Amino acid sequence: MTAKILFLDEIELSVQAREHLERMGSIATAVNPSQVALSSMVSDAIALIFQLSPLHITSWVMDAAPNLKVIGRIGIGTEQIDISAARARDIAVVNAAGAQASAVADHALGLMLCLARKIVQGDTALRSGQWPTPASLVGHDLTQKTLGVIGFGAIGRALASRVRSFDMSVLAFDPYISPERIAALGGAPSDLPTLLASSDYISIHVPLTSETTKLIGREELRYVSPDAYVINTSRGSVVDEAGLIEMLQHGEIAGAGLDVFENEPLASDSPLLQMNNVVLTPHIGGWTVEAQAKTREMVAEDVARVLGGLDPLRPVTA
Repeated sequence: MTAKILFLDEIELSVQAREHLERMGSIATAVNPSQVALSSMVSDAIALIFQLSPLHITSWVMDAAPNLKVIGRIGIGTEQIDISAARARDIAVVNAAGAQASAVADHALGLMLCLARKIVQGDTALRSGQWPTPASLVGHDLTQKTLGVIGFGAIGRALASRVRSFDMSVLAFDPYISPERIAALGGAPSDLPTLLASSDYISIHVPLTSETTKLIGREELRYVSPDAYVINTSRGSVVDEAGLIEMLQHGEIAGAGLDVFENEPLASDSPLLQMNNVVLTPHIGGWTVEAQAKTREMVAEDVARVLGGLDPLRPVTA
């Protein structure tokens, strides 16, 4: 039986990336497989690679693939993979950590600017035939405001570097980075309640794990100033969405810029769609031409390395 590198969705690879993988096995694509059917499709797989597939790579799937050596996520989040089960079976998990940092940071900054200057409301008014008065769309400067960054990894640091040109102060909360290191990277170390209470803009950049699910819950949201804006380009479930909606409706938070949601696609009856103090985008923070090309190349390279007996450059360990 030929060793198979199985893609769980259709992914366009560069010629070089495809050649890397084809040296290690034959490439096959499973088009829209169901979760139930997945276990029966992986018996000869040495690698599983996915990007937007909603499927979960569970211990059951791994047990059905006795020759599986590596799982590649063409992206950043790996919450669909049972990392502990993979580790127990000596299956490497790789992603494209850092590949989309610039793109997501740019997107977060774009959401901040849209909220600060009411850019979306102005565009919407013009398209509907209106010419609103400037006073009805008066905004705020970003200059000398405070940005609170939750998660000071590659994306959080990239955003911090961008807002320095606006003369913004940066508070940073990250329990996995020492205060000294945060300071060296350009942020002022902060605990979470202080950051939430002191920031004009709060931007979230953490992976979704058991520790970060509802990290910004109702209790945490109560710290946020009624003049502050919440930006989320990480994962929807990091924030208590229902609690955020209630506070936005009651004017307890000034607004929000959201690229991610607890349930995606966003339901057509979501109250968020009716709010003019919210800017919404459909989980596109990392979707630039440059970031996606880098993401695919990095994952293909690491999958090929593992299959060739080398250590991956970007292993996922937790």
